[in-house]
Amino acid sequence: MRPPAPIHSRYNPRQEAERYINSLNLSEDTEYFLLMEPGEGYLAEVLQNKFPHAKILILHAGKGWPSRPGLPVWEPDSGAGIQDFLEREIPDTEAGKLKIVEWRPAFSFYGEAYREILAETVEFIKRIDANTKTLLGFGKRWFKNFFKNILLPEQLVFYREIPCPVLVTAAGPGLEASLEVIKKIKKEGTVFIIAVSSSVQALLCAGIVPDLVISTDGGGWALLHLYEALRFIQSPPYSLAISLSAALPSQCSACPQILIADGSLWQRHILEKLGLPHISFPQRGTVSASALDLAFFLKKEKVYTAGIDLKNYGIKTHARPYSFERLIREQASRMKSEYSLAFERSYALDCGGSHNVYASWFSRHSWPGKILPLGRGGAFGSDEEDNNLQNLKKEAAASGASKTEYFSIKESGEKRRGKAKAFLLDALQDKKNGAEIQGELGSLLQLNSSGEICAAVETLIRTGENVCG
Repeated sequence: MRPPAPIHSRYNPRQEAERYINSLNLSEDTEYFLLMEPGEGYLAEVLQNKFPHAKILILHAGKGWPSRPGLPVWEPDSGAGIQDFLEREIPDTEAGKLKIVEWRPAFSFYGEAYREILAETVEFIKRIDANTKTLLGFGKRWFKNFFKNILLPEQLVFYREIPCPVLVTAAGPGLEASLEVIKKIKKEGTVFIIAVSSSVQALLCAGIVPDLVISTDGGGWALLHLYEALRFIQSPPYSLAISLSAALPSQCSACPQILIADGSLWQRHILEKLGLPHISFPQRGTVSASALDLAFFLKKEKVYTAGIDLKNYGIKTHARPYSFERLIREQASRMKSEYSLAFERSYALDCGGSHNVYASWFSRHSWPGKILPLGRGGAFGSDEEDNNLQNLKKEAAASGASKTEYFSIKESGEKRRGKAKAFLLDALQDKKNGAEIQGELGSLLQLNSSGEICAAVETLIRTGENVCG
């Protein structure tokens, strides 16, 4: 609904918009402008003229406003949520390169609708900033992980049909209360379990074997989860969905795999050249979100969840047993007990704020209508958990097994890695996509010039040496 009174000057709205933009003292380094209900679009016109290098996105609180050619626009009836729209249009970047530009006269009319759009945009910027800080800290490691992990695949797995219900398990404290129920449901019926790697130890100790384990974390500590998942079973009866930028032990090569790329052009180029089937998901910052991406890729209707809590229960931070508990026990002493260390960890997680950022994102994402949580108090908690549990039991009892196909890779890992290196070095000089790939790798490796990027890439993939060292 458009306001009955004009939200622009009746005499010279373009001059009004220009004066307003000039008064903001916007930085020349801004790469993305997010316009909050700009009405007729005079602000967008001024920004296009003043910052031709920047990308401008328009977020409308009401319907019926004219669009501007070439500018991405979100409206209340767009069909996608604001978070989805912004994710699609803006790659991971520093928060300082994004600027929200409000048009306050629109706020006086749209009120709550305007506030909601602004709140969602701020949440998006917080999350993308958290992702970018992680990228700055781990970019080189992720890059080297890719060329290490390209050695691992020996057999790929494909799920042609999953007629049974899908359950995603994460390692939140709420998983413990659901373990016995999940065990009973899996014994009496068929349910396809996608387990975040950190939840596998709790599942196995409860006698529950997942069907698919997902790991996307590039940090070295993520190896602890997979070590625990693999060390009790010589030939794991489950498959792995692995991000090629993740930290993975060599034992993963014994498992059938689904390869996950991060959506970047350089990864897609290498995998397509190698002829390796894969799926692409954007980096979410939390493996639970990637697990849901995977679940909806495999089965689009609805997904059950357990353990996606994104909060602590007192000093209890995760379902037990949990891989990091061993680290706490090893650090404990007479002067600092396990209880004290557990309290410090819980307090640090609460103060860190990451739980709140991702919980807010989960609540605003377009998934919640399709997600059916078990247990109470998780990120998707509602009054429907008991009904969800009963529905899961019924569906599992009436379902058959998944149809699975396997594809063996005959080419050796070393030969595959050699080809991957050559493909990337060639792509950096490619006239069509070279500039975009250089831009992606420049952000990943924290480099700017073309020469630096090419030299650093060659150093990393040929010798594995850190370019800063």
